[in-house]
Amino acid sequence: MMFSYKNKKILIVDDQQAFHVMLKTILTNQGAKNITFADNAASAVRCANLHLFDIYLVDYNLGVGKNGIQLLDYLRNNNLIPIHALYFIITGDSTIGMVLTAIEKAPDDYLMKPFSPTQLFNRLAKASYKKDILIDILNALNEKNYTQAIFLCNEKIQKESKFSTLC
Repeated sequence: MMFSYKNKKILIVDDQQAFHVMLKTILTNQGAKNITFADNAASAVRCANLHLFDIYLVDYNLGVGKNGIQLLDYLRNNNLIPIHALYFIITGDSTIGMVLTAIEKAPDDYLMKPFSPTQLFNRLAKASYKKDILIDILNALNEKNYTQAIFLCNEKIQKESKFSTLC
């Protein structure tokens, strides 16, 4: 199925107003209609308490308070990110420590600034496809039904070996 922004609720978290405007332009041009902004982690938590989003585009460095990774941790621990949602860390910081921290916390993906509209769309489409494939496994894990998760993983791998790395 083709990825589309049309019915997606998107939360952009970044302390730079210029980045909000640029990202909104990119997303709107690609069909997004429902975009919410937060300029720090505290504001993002307030938004997440009011609405469940489908896509979270979060800058790593949010200035005051939590950074994008700490925000991910907090939202996950408080069940404020739906299972199907995509959480992307966006950063201009390519230092190895930041990258490793981002990978360790396993957001759905991370993007280095600057990036093109096509890069953003393709990465979101790829992450969305991966989530769709794994959704039953992720639900089982979320319910702490590990036996079922392992069973579903094995089933996926038997159907197609390419899923072995995902599982």
